[in-house]
Amino acid sequence: MEKSLSFPSPIMAAATNTHNRIFEFLQQTNTIFSDARHLTSTLPNVERFAVERSLRLLHAVKAVSTRLGNQLSSAEDISLLHKIADSLILPLQHYLDTTEENPRPQASTIPSDGTQGRPRFIIDLEHALHLHNLGNTWKSIAEATGVSRCTLYRHLNIAGVSPARPVQTEITDETLDEIVSLFSLQHPQNGAYIVQGHLRSLNINIPIQRVKDSLKRVDPVGSLLRHHGAIKRRIYSVRGSNALWHMDGNEKLRPWGFYVHGCIDGHSRMVIYLECRDNKRAATVERIFMQGVNQNGWPSRMRGDYGTENNGVEMRMITKWGDMHKAFIRGRSVHNVRIERLWRDHFLNDFKAFWNHHSLRTASNKTPIAIYELSKTKAINLGYWNNDPGDAASSVDGLYGFDGEETPVPEAELLREHDYQSGRDSDDGPALAEARNVLNGLPVDSDDGNHGINWYCQAILMLQAYVDNLS
Repeated sequence: MEKSLSFPSPIMAAATNTHNRIFEFLQQTNTIFSDARHLTSTLPNVERFAVERSLRLLHAVKAVSTRLGNQLSSAEDISLLHKIADSLILPLQHYLDTTEENPRPQASTIPSDGTQGRPRFIIDLEHALHLHNLGNTWKSIAEATGVSRCTLYRHLNIAGVSPARPVQTEITDETLDEIVSLFSLQHPQNGAYIVQGHLRSLNINIPIQRVKDSLKRVDPVGSLLRHHGAIKRRIYSVRGSNALWHMDGNEKLRPWGFYVHGCIDGHSRMVIYLECRDNKRAATVERIFMQGVNQNGWPSRMRGDYGTENNGVEMRMITKWGDMHKAFIRGRSVHNVRIERLWRDHFLNDFKAFWNHHSLRTASNKTPIAIYELSKTKAINLGYWNNDPGDAASSVDGLYGFDGEETPVPEAELLREHDYQSGRDSDDGPALAEARNVLNGLPVDSDDGNHGINWYCQAILMLQAYVDNLS
């Protein structure tokens, strides 16, 4: 691993023995060199203003060291320090010279026709209405678009578009209770906001209070238990959408040969992918991950556990962002709370739609897809969506993207986690190998039109017949 010290040690030693201010200057220089080296390692996936700032600091280091002269160190040491600075300046300056400047957070304007007055903004009202219908406020949409709220209202008025929310769906309590009751029977652990997300996925828009009242009518005991089961969590903080994705695999169906692979965007909690496969090979997980990238763009960082099935994704991330970016963060499953909570709430294939449309109490009742799309719009107008949407590498540590319970993890859970991680990649034994031979001709990779349920039932019948023949 490369040392953090970026200039000759004799300079540091001389400064330590002479003056504290010079020593502080060299410490700052060390930080400037380290940050610049990180930028050069992630080119071209960087923000332009970060490159400009780094160049200003590097030139300042050269100027200050020249003025200090003999107070700092010998002429040879200062010359070597300048060579290090120049080696970092060269690629950063080349990037500025060969790339176009990123757009600033301001809406584009119609070219002037020579008349007086400010140029007219170009606003995608269809996209603005989409963001509003998802649950975002006009104020937040205006900020993300790069205009004032008054300007956005004026454009809506000119286009004859009402800024009002979509009308509430007319539905009787009896019909609502019937839908909620059916959903609650299938998913008894989910509360009002998840149920509201399910209703929205069915194009049923009603206030959250009606959903809560319906749940109390159809499931009074469950409502009481959920109310008393709330926990206090850490404050989750990342830059925005695609700053950090959380990935994991669920192996509860492993005895039957099924593995569920999931990934969630940490900022918005929007589900990136949720797929069921007959294996957990690294190539399979990597292929599913790349499908998510093709649909939603590259995340700045990933968080996963220590399983070998994540190796392919880790290599993809490091290849994309560089070694110093801390692109893939490995840790225990209890630190990957956002995706672990996904397994707790659901892991059915049809859950993605109503999860992405359910309101988040800790996010002003916005939905995951509303938060994701608003953050994406803001990032596009700021000019970094197609570069690096994440935080600085210096802010990434072992608890980056962790919002778990604030109480310590029990020792028994740590031991279970260790035993699980130690045995998850071991040989499955001759029994499962024999079962694979029996099911060899079953086309489980093809779509059966029923979310894999038909293949599952057929597999059970084939295995039962095989066991009956043995006896």
